[in-house]
Formats: sequence, C-alpha cells, structure tokens
Amino acid sequence: MTNLIDLLFVAVGQALALGVIILSIWKGTFKRYIYLNIYSACLIACDVTRLFVLRAYGQNSSEYFLAY
Repeated sequence: MTNLIDLLFVAVGQALALGVIILSIWKGTFKRYIYLNIYSACLIACDVTRLFVLRAYGQNSSEYFLAY
C-alpha cells in the first residue's frame, strides 16, 4: 500500500509537469518547447494510468507490473 510520502511525491511531480504545460501555453511558447511539453504530458498520463491500475488490481498483480 502506498503511504503519504509516496502520494506527496506524486502530487508534487504532477503539479510541476502540469505547471510546465500551463505556463508554456500561457506564455505562448508551447511550440517552441514542444518536446518538453510532450514529455510532461506523457509523465502525467503514465502516472495517472499507473495509479488507476494500482487501485484496480493491487500492487502484487501482473497488470500493475506491466503498467509500471
């Protein structure tokens, strides 16, 4: 089971990645830093997918192993 510190690290990482995307859209530099924005979006998508798989199947399942 995940503990509070793990969830805190995930939340901070998600906030930073989302902040990069929001700031680049706001400043109008989304196309200039397209690879950074794609990387940030992929980080968010992977973390959300892993969290849903963890909640649905549990930590010791083969589905979570493949998602991780």
